[in-house]
Amino acid sequence: MSKTGTLYLNESASASRVGGRAENQDNYGCTNTPFGQLFVVCDGMGGGPGGRTASTTAVNVFIQSVVDADESMSCQDIMVHAAEVANGTLLQLMDEHEELRGMGTTLVAILFNSQAAIVAHVGDSRLYHLRGRKVLFRTADHSMVGEMV
Repeated sequence: MSKTGTLYLNESASASRVGGRAENQDNYGCTNTPFGQLFVVCDGMGGGPGGRTASTTAVNVFIQSVVDADESMSCQDIMVHAAEVANGTLLQLMDEHEELRGMGTTLVAILFNSQAAIVAHVGDSRLYHLRGRKVLFRTADHSMVGEMV
């Protein structure tokens, strides 16, 4: 990847609420990487085992995978690879810990740099683009309901 400039976002904010569930399984992270500013949000799947573990692990592994990525890779390949590594880590944890079998999480991530904004997402967590007074959807749900709409 050629580095033609660096974009640093100095402020970020988040909000999360439990809603009607007993536990909030949301997790997020952001950091500067050699490829740009990275934001990741995961929402553990409620009703099953280990939702909080899945979302926390996925955020941490995804971020570390991007930070450690080979600079010869394209940003798109880096984002795909990071999702695959996070998924592989969750599968390994389920193999090693019977109580976590069936855990899962959604994931939405965006990598900003001076050339583009690259998105990766799995599940029904959404990415919105706020432009003026308009809210634009930048992802479509990967879910049964999303497929039916």
